[in-house]
Formats: sequence, structure tokens, C-alpha cells
Amino acid sequence: MKRKSVRIYSFTGTGSCLALKLAEKLKQEGYVCTGYTVARFAEDKRLQRLNDGWKQEIGASWGEHALVFIGAAGIAIRAIAPFVKDKFTDPPVIVLDEKGTFAIPLLSGHVGGGVTLAKVLAEYTGGRAVITTATDVQKKFAADVFAMENGLIITDREEAKKISAGILEKKNTGIFSEFPLLGDIPEELTICGSEEQLEGCCGKIVICEKNPRNKKSGVLYLLPRNLYVGMGCKKRDKKRNSGGRAFENSGKAWIFTGADPCTWKHRSEKGGGRVAGAGRFSWSGVFDLFRRITSGNFGSQQFFGICKRSDRGRQCL
Repeated sequence: MKRKSVRIYSFTGTGSCLALKLAEKLKQEGYVCTGYTVARFAEDKRLQRLNDGWKQEIGASWGEHALVFIGAAGIAIRAIAPFVKDKFTDPPVIVLDEKGTFAIPLLSGHVGGGVTLAKVLAEYTGGRAVITTATDVQKKFAADVFAMENGLIITDREEAKKISAGILEKKNTGIFSEFPLLGDIPEELTICGSEEQLEGCCGKIVICEKNPRNKKSGVLYLLPRNLYVGMGCKKRDKKRNSGGRAFENSGKAWIFTGADPCTWKHRSEKGGGRVAGAGRFSWSGVFDLFRRITSGNFGSQQFFGICKRSDRGRQCL
């Protein structure tokens, strides 16, 4: 999903007024927000008109935007039902009543950030976020939330589910990290000094820099998103599409670890530096190659909860 991209759908006059207010608030917070409503409430063009194929448009851009529906939950469910896949690819879907009294995340509450967005919307309206996920209700550690907030890749979805289920059943869960852990450790977790010390725990979590070749059964491995594929460009080269041909012609290709792909520096012959932004090329070929190298969606996030190693990864390897 495109970070901070939200589409709001409303169907009544009151709902459309709320959609306008929410869109304005979200834009002030840095979101890219587009509001839609039925024709008679879109005359001033502040909200876009819903056309006959609006449900198909939702499917065509599925996973790219958070979806907010102001109205009956049934409208939202019928609109999204044909496109629902799984929690790791579905976008966050939130339903609000037209008074903004309740904000209910229906899909992708943890991985997609639906719970967080519902709370943001409820704060705007003075309403209440209705959260139904068990770990949130019980205020317990959730592996998928931890991974999302720390920019970590979940290597095994089933193990992540087992970890959350075990914590809710008050089973001992151990965690070992190659990175220093920051902040208050949840009481349901036991910190271990090595992977071997996890053997006495029912649930096992390992945070490591590289994907182990010989994974142990019953262990949830969380990996940082620290591998990016870069493409070199000689000074004064003309713009060109990326992909196989671009890699042949560029003369350089590199891998970055821990760097922001939008701030890679291209050095001139005199030693000066300039930022080579992502807008300089068509990056689709680079992204496709990256996805073949590592799992998970392409993204660059700041760590919170674990401390990554030094900034050595910002240098070309």
C-alpha cells in the first residue's frame, strides 16, 4: 500500500460533510487523500463523483490505498468482498457512521495499519475507535504489529499467528535479537541472550540481520528491510527506462543495506555530490529485481523498538 494514501467514500449529505472534514484533516497531516460521493453531493467538486464503476476501480487499485467508508458497514463489505485476499496484501478498510461516533477497522488492522488509522479518524471526529482484535483488546504483544512498526519482514505467517495465540494463552514467549532492544519490554516476553536459550520457551522469536539458511522449526524469524538494489548512472547520461537494458548500459549496479532509496548519492568526478532522486528514473525494473531478491513489500522505514547497526550500510558495497 502507498503510505498515507487514503480514499474516503460517502453516500449521504451528512456523510459527505464529514468526508470533507476528514480529508482536510488528513491532508494537513501529510496524507494524500481523495474523497468520493454520489453525484448530487459532488456539485461543488470538492469531492469527486462516484461513477457506475466505482467498485471495479477499488479492485483495480486494491492494496494501493487505505479505504474509508462513511455509512453502513454492509456497503463497505459488499464493495470490497470480491477483492479480499489476506491480511498481508489487503489494504486497511475502516467504516465510520455518518456522525463519526464510531470508527471500525474491518481489514488489515495490524499489518496495514487499520487500527492506527481508525484511532486517528476517531480523534478527528471526537468519536471512538472500535477495536476487535484480541491482542489489542487484551493489550498484549502482537508479532505482526511489532514487525510493522520496526520495518521487519515476517518470514512465516503461521508462526506469527502461533506466537500471538500463545501469548493470549499466557504461554512463555522468548525473544532473541541481534540488535539492541530499546524501550520497555512487554511483560509477556522473555529476553534471551542467544538463540539456544529460546529452547525452554513455548514461543520463539529471533530478530536477525540475514535470513538463516537452516531455519529451526517453531521459530519466528523477523528480518530488517535492509537490502536495496541500486542502479548506477554516469554523469550527463540521458534518462532511460530501468530494467534489463538499463542495467546493461548503466555500467554500475550495487546493493545498499539500510539506506533510503530516494537519497542515494551520485558522485561527480570532482568529488561533489548530488542527490539522485527516485523521480529521475522509472524504477519498476529495479523494484521487480528487488522483490526477487527478498520477500516483503519494498519500503524504507525507521526502526523503533530495535536499534539497527551503524550506518555502514549507507555506503556502496
